[in-house]
Amino acid sequence: MRKFVIGLLAFIGFLTLSGCQKTASPTYLKTPYTQNEFVMGTTCTLTIYDKGKKSALKDGFAMIHHVDAEATLTRGGSVLDKINDNAGIKPVKVPKDFMPLLEKAYYFSKNSNGSFDMAIGAVTNLWQIGLPGARVPAQSEIDKALPLVNWRDVKLDTKNNTAYLTKKGMRLDFGGIAKGWVADKVKAVLAKDGVTAAIIDLGGNVVVMGHSPLGTNRDWHVGIQDPTAPRGTAVGTIPESNESIVTAGTYEQYLISNGHKYIYLFDPQTGYPYDNNL
Repeated sequence: MRKFVIGLLAFIGFLTLSGCQKTASPTYLKTPYTQNEFVMGTTCTLTIYDKGKKSALKDGFAMIHHVDAEATLTRGGSVLDKINDNAGIKPVKVPKDFMPLLEKAYYFSKNSNGSFDMAIGAVTNLWQIGLPGARVPAQSEIDKALPLVNWRDVKLDTKNNTAYLTKKGMRLDFGGIAKGWVADKVKAVLAKDGVTAAIIDLGGNVVVMGHSPLGTNRDWHVGIQDPTAPRGTAVGTIPESNESIVTAGTYEQYLISNGHKYIYLFDPQTGYPYDNNL
């Protein structure tokens, strides 16, 4: 599936459908099956238009909860927690189905030359943005953490399914990749269940399956939330079918300290959140 990453710091706030009601297929519903849950630190919504496929919602959320249990740091006992707890000590055996996520994170860390760094956790753990203990850490704390932010010090053994952080204090944080990963996994689950028209919305990660059911071969129209306006106000829309759109927002998770707004998107080089006024 072709990926698009939209370089606009705004969350996808809503979805609009386009098409003509007269050409709607009788196999699709006017009122879709929909389910919402707060998982992986965001509101996840699955919407299915295929008639008789309501049970696929359960299967889709089962996959979301499965990945959440493996990749979320704040739950305790996740695969990432175990890897982080054994940093500088020993390699950790990971589930076979989790290894591809580690490989993807390593791939993007390497190919972005560290702009995305899977080992950013030593820094994000200091700030705790989005959590009750959010704070601005001292510069000395950041300086101590920065040498631990280096994807090159992550050792993956795909033959034995192990992951090892070579320096004590290193931490993985998959907040920048886990939801996109699980969105693709959910798409595969829904497709296996026979779903052909659906919206998978995991916060800022949206996957649209098939075409809009409101017209023959009509694209879905995905609205991009205006970050300066109330929720539901679009700065624009993007026509898509069978594709994924990912955005990141400056207002969903942030910390305000001494009048300054710190967002949850971090620069691995400085240890501070990005600050570009978007």
